[in-house]
Amino acid sequence: DLFHMKPVISPTAEGAVKAGTVRDKDEQLKFALEKLEKGLGQDTRPLVMLEYSDNRQWVENNVLGELKSRYASAEIILQPLSLTSGAHMGPGTWAVAFLPSTH
Repeated sequence: DLFHMKPVISPTAEGAVKAGTVRDKDEQLKFALEKLEKGLGQDTRPLVMLEYSDNRQWVENNVLGELKSRYASAEIILQPLSLTSGAHMGPGTWAVAFLPSTH
């Protein structure tokens, strides 16, 4: 990884697609927060699932904290990536999925 370029992958009805490219953890977090803001709008009670690989501490300290400050009433689930996903995507991988509130 000479240029430190990391693809951001997103599932779609047609399969996984490259949604963007980032260079470092700060850009990863910024990208994820922008997608959440676009997808959730003013919804303050979404369901958010965070998944981590070998980086639980970083996800807890950076991503989870940022989500709690932006979406204080959200239900946030923190769990490890599946072994299959972790093996295919590698160290440092983390993911976020969300659903808007239903009320």
